[in-house]
Amino acid sequence: MSTPRASHPAAAGSPGKGGTSQRQPFGMITGPPAQAASPDKDTAWLRALRLGPLESAIMTVMWHADGWLTVREIQDRIDYPTRAYTSVASVAAILERKGHLRKRRSPAAHHPGPRRWQYHAAVPLAEHLGGVIGDLLHHSPDPAATLWHAIFGHRKPGRQT
Repeated sequence: MSTPRASHPAAAGSPGKGGTSQRQPFGMITGPPAQAASPDKDTAWLRALRLGPLESAIMTVMWHADGWLTVREIQDRIDYPTRAYTSVASVAAILERKGHLRKRRSPAAHHPGPRRWQYHAAVPLAEHLGGVIGDLLHHSPDPAATLWHAIFGHRKPGRQT
């Protein structure tokens, strides 16, 4: 069974650089453009987002995976401009240190040759997003209004769903 490739906006180009803008794929957590954050502004909400672009691409693969994956398997499944094995391996190790991934040595029979590290998402996507939403609400001046707008603000008036 083939697994869908995770997508990242940078893979299709970005607005203003000849590319087209696209909606964030399922599970992608990214912040505003880098120029929006300046040292003199409060950027605590950016830290609440927790994941950078390559981290998001890797986690999207992991949240859609049925089991444990090696770095090579992760690399084969992500759709991201920079897909060097060492980059994916480094970021997977960082995600493990941050608590987003769990790792184990592969069983000897699963892969011929030396045993490799395998990774698995530490928590399901819904639990991760719940934590991010909770952190963002903590940084909101009016959490109740923020939550209301998140749930109902995108609906058109007079339309019930």
